[in-house]
Amino acid sequence: VPVDTDASAPKPDAVEGEESANVESDDRIHEVSSILLAGFGSDYEISEKPASINMIGGVVGNEMRAKAVTAVIWALIAIIAYITFRFKFGFALGAIVALIHDVLLTVGIFAVLGRQLDLTIVAALLTIVGYSVNDTIVVFDRIREDLKKSENRTKGFPEIANESINRTLSRTLLTSMTTLIVIGILLIWGGNAINSFALALCIGVLVGTYSSVFVATPVILWWHRDKKPDMG
Repeated sequence: VPVDTDASAPKPDAVEGEESANVESDDRIHEVSSILLAGFGSDYEISEKPASINMIGGVVGNEMRAKAVTAVIWALIAIIAYITFRFKFGFALGAIVALIHDVLLTVGIFAVLGRQLDLTIVAALLTIVGYSVNDTIVVFDRIREDLKKSENRTKGFPEIANESINRTLSRTLLTSMTTLIVIGILLIWGGNAINSFALALCIGVLVGTYSSVFVATPVILWWHRDKKPDMG
C-alpha cells in the first residue's frame, strides 16, 4: 500500500487559512480597542499591531524564586566564612545580623510602598548586601587596628569601638552621600525600567549606612560583654 510521506505536512490551503485567521483576529482586536478608547478623545492612538505581552509560568517563576533565595543564602554563608577567617566569629555574627536587618527592612519598606517583588529586586538586594558588608568591614578593620595599639591596652572594648566608629564616620557618610546622589539621579530620571531597582538601592544604602554603626557594632559588644577580645 503506498504511503504518503507528506501526510503530516501542513497543506497550502491550511497554512493560508491559519494566516487569514490570525489577520482576522488582529483586526478584531484593533476594532475592539478602537471602540473602547473612542470616549477618551484624540489624545489616544491605536497602533496597527497590538502590544505583545510576555508572561512567565508558575513553574518557571517558582524555580527562579528558589534560585534567588539560594543565592542570597550562599552569599551570607560566604560572608560568614570570610569575616570569621579575617577577624573573629563575633565580628562575623555582627555583620550577618546587620545584613539580615538590611535585607528585611528593605523588603519591608518596599512592600509597604506597594511595589512588586521580582528578580530585579533580588539583584538589588544582593547589591545592598555587598555595599553593606563593605562598609561594615571598614569599621571592623579600624576597630582591629585600634585594639592592637599599645596605648589602648588599658581601655575597654566599648571605648575603643566608639573611638573607631568616630574615626570612620566621616568616610561612611561621604561614601553614602555620593552613592545616594547617583542612585537619586537613576530614581528620578532613569525611567520606569529601573525605577524599582533604584528605589530598592536607595532604601538599602540608607539602611546599610546606619546598620554598620548601630547594629553590627552593638552585636560585637554583646558578644564580648564578658571577655576582652584578643585581636593580636
